[in-house]
Amino acid sequence: MKFTYPGLTDQEVEASRAQHGSNAVASQETETFLDKLLGNLKDPIIIILVVALVITLVLWGFGYADWYEGVGIAFAVVIATLVATWSEHSNEQSFQKLMEEASLIMVKAFRNGHLTEISINELVVGDYVLLQPGDTVPTDGRLIAGHAEVDEAALTGESEPVRKTTPPAGADPAAEEHSLFRAGLLVDGECVMQASAVGDKTRYGQTMRELLTAEDRLSPLQHKLTVLGGQIAMFGYIGAILIFCAFMMNSIFWALPPGVDNYRAQAGGVILKDFITAAILAIIVIVVAVPEGLPMMIAMVLAINMKKLLSVKVLVRKLLGIETAGSLNLLFTDKTGTLTQGRLSVSAFLTGAGTQYDKLEAIPQTLRDTAGFALRNNTSAVIDASNLNDVKMVGADRTEQALLRFVTPYLSQNGNVDIVDMIPFNSTRKFSAAQVTGDRTVTLVKGAPEVILQNCVRCLDADGNAVDFGNRDALQTAMSELSRRAMRLLAIAVTDTPIDDSKALPANLTLVGVFGMRDELRETSYASVKTAKNAGIHVIMITGDAKETAQAIAKDVGLLEDDPQAIILTSAELATLSDEEVKQKLPHLYVVARAFPTDKSRLVKLAKELGLVVGMTGDGVNDAPAVKNADVGFAMGSGTEMTKESGDIVILDDNFSSLTKAVLYGRTLFKSIRKFLIFQLTVGISAVL
Repeated sequence: MKFTYPGLTDQEVEASRAQHGSNAVASQETETFLDKLLGNLKDPIIIILVVALVITLVLWGFGYADWYEGVGIAFAVVIATLVATWSEHSNEQSFQKLMEEASLIMVKAFRNGHLTEISINELVVGDYVLLQPGDTVPTDGRLIAGHAEVDEAALTGESEPVRKTTPPAGADPAAEEHSLFRAGLLVDGECVMQASAVGDKTRYGQTMRELLTAEDRLSPLQHKLTVLGGQIAMFGYIGAILIFCAFMMNSIFWALPPGVDNYRAQAGGVILKDFITAAILAIIVIVVAVPEGLPMMIAMVLAINMKKLLSVKVLVRKLLGIETAGSLNLLFTDKTGTLTQGRLSVSAFLTGAGTQYDKLEAIPQTLRDTAGFALRNNTSAVIDASNLNDVKMVGADRTEQALLRFVTPYLSQNGNVDIVDMIPFNSTRKFSAAQVTGDRTVTLVKGAPEVILQNCVRCLDADGNAVDFGNRDALQTAMSELSRRAMRLLAIAVTDTPIDDSKALPANLTLVGVFGMRDELRETSYASVKTAKNAGIHVIMITGDAKETAQAIAKDVGLLEDDPQAIILTSAELATLSDEEVKQKLPHLYVVARAFPTDKSRLVKLAKELGLVVGMTGDGVNDAPAVKNADVGFAMGSGTEMTKESGDIVILDDNFSSLTKAVLYGRTLFKSIRKFLIFQLTVGISAVL
């Protein structure tokens, strides 16, 4: 085994757990069925119905109302509350099951002199943990052996992996470059970390505590129903007073003989009977004014839409989240994985003449074969291409994975190829090379175009023939255009010159081509963003990427269309603005680049202060507080457990188009409620009159 440590003994584990606690993180309390039922009974319309039910039962007890009137109101209350509660509870149970399955992470730790697998919650401070590619960092700790490339996008929003190394002698072991944090993903390398913090004391745990203290506010539907409840109550009170006064005036001034004196001269029992009759009529008016069918209708429509949304990959955790989504007028969205595919892919291939091809099949056969051979055999990755529909790669970074996926048909063609020598890639030399023999005896080179092109004297034409590489203007123009589209460029070349002991870039290179790569847009993103904008939703993209990259993606996805005053800010520029200045710029703000978690929370807070109904999408730990504080939080299905627990709606396929479907269903719901209200209130007013 590459790494061996004695690890903690059972006694040391218990002592550490007693002193520092376990690695379990405090989670948000899950409401029971009874909790949800009691919460739904606090709805303002339900409260009015319950009061009406009590009054009706009292009237029935005195013989002034029929029993079936009380039964009808009670039926409406029971159906409305039970349907809403059961729908939320069943979806919450499904969600919790998904969360439990996702949290069953096993960790490789050294204990009692052996490497063993334990549950993530059993880790304690001082544990030695072995991490390999594909592992999620289970807690905060310090690197003590090996090295690693860690994807910390879930924590910081940065899409580029961060290199972590073992601290040299005299260095601070707690420095960022030597530390690992819970929820990071190891994409390359192998290392051993020693846990320095567990549970709520990790950065992950601290963020969770912030979520538990987040404040909720009424959804637009709850707010409108509260106002409606007050208006219905006021209408009922006024109607009741008028009915009471009208009945008493009729008894006093229109009875025979008329007049106040004559009325007062009657027996006290007669006057008391008239007073009680007038009061009963007034109470009946209040009961009639209540739209008893409204809560039942809302609950049933919400439940039906919840099931429909689940069929299109949208899991609604809170029923009112559907309606709130329909009321959105401002949406903060992530870029990576939501608007884009979430991984690098080759979008363009340039020949030495500057000709561009967007698909592998479009590249001329001979040139395509050379490019496929060069990429397949100039890699340090271990490739399992037994199933071309599910190629597995170990040891390839994001860029190399994108290149290899592009030439997938060539990955299974091992042929008769032996590697004689290799120059691994590093950030200093900016290229890698492989000298091979067998089917072809050639040195394969790939790296940064500015490095490779310096040594290129020839290039391959469309037929695969080496021609003079004198005029490079067309290629430079094409490369500049790809750079403006935020593409990462990488050149490949071949040469007969072998690799020498200096490991320098071989001379007399022949350029095969230049690849342009980026995290490409989802096919549905442009149409979905346009749909959202046409629906009156202001979409703002918040990303950890550079400003140039963010601007290119925003332009391609259509965010910057139709607004000549469109504003793009970086986190640093945003930090220099006061809250009032941000509020003024918000209507024309479309992109925030190099964003930090605090930027997201601040923007949500300011937008809510402007009275906007705010939505926030997120997938990482860094997104969770903003997702929680938004009026409706959309968590991505591939995101962290913390973000899913914070969200009202989980987008299971991470697709922006699914998000627009949630908005559509929400607006359909609002229209249905409005139509029913018009009908119900018309009936109620008519009955009162």
